[in-house]
Amino acid sequence: MCYKVVKMRIEPNSSQRRIIDHTIDYNRYIFNSLITANKLFFRKHSRLLSEFEMNNLCTILRRRWPCFRVMHSTTHNDVSRRVHQACMKCMDNAVSKKRRAVAKGVMSAEEPLPMTWPRYRNHNRYDSYAHLSNRDFGIVESTNGNGKMVRRLKLGKVKGTVRCYNQCTPITGIPKTCIVTRKDVGTHTEYYACISYESETVERIQPENPKAVGIDL
Repeated sequence: MCYKVVKMRIEPNSSQRRIIDHTIDYNRYIFNSLITANKLFFRKHSRLLSEFEMNNLCTILRRRWPCFRVMHSTTHNDVSRRVHQACMKCMDNAVSKKRRAVAKGVMSAEEPLPMTWPRYRNHNRYDSYAHLSNRDFGIVESTNGNGKMVRRLKLGKVKGTVRCYNQCTPITGIPKTCIVTRKDVGTHTEYYACISYESETVERIQPENPKAVGIDL
């Protein structure tokens, strides 16, 4: 049993594209808000917010600001995970920096951590969101007029199904997560979906000549 990822380009219509863009932008607002919340909480309690606490903050923001209800609520969990990983990386760097400074005698052990924080994301530096459960997205297969199987994608609150390319790559297992990415190529914007699924079959590549021996020189 192993996990595999299939990347496919998707082609949403104008209304679907608007919802996807709003979801990415609103998740960026929440990302920046959670960084600020971690800064304020760390100054007062000398620790970072947990993912569970940040999920509760996302719920409060969703209730106060109706515009956040455009996106699926579970995408906030991915934002909390990203912020937590970024803040933990900054804290690890601060701990290592303080340890080296104390060893050199530049800083005393009682001084606070020289904490740095992740940068706020602008429009060009936040281009994706994730569905962490297959209850929030789905793969719809149907037959067209020529009798050919066509695969389309269902994404959260995006109305209807989204046209997708890469029809020939099979998805043989149960889909687990889906990451939707927006890419600006200058003249237009492209959208991609990366679907991870759990496959029970493991491909094993057998050598053409089992008796051959390779020697590295």
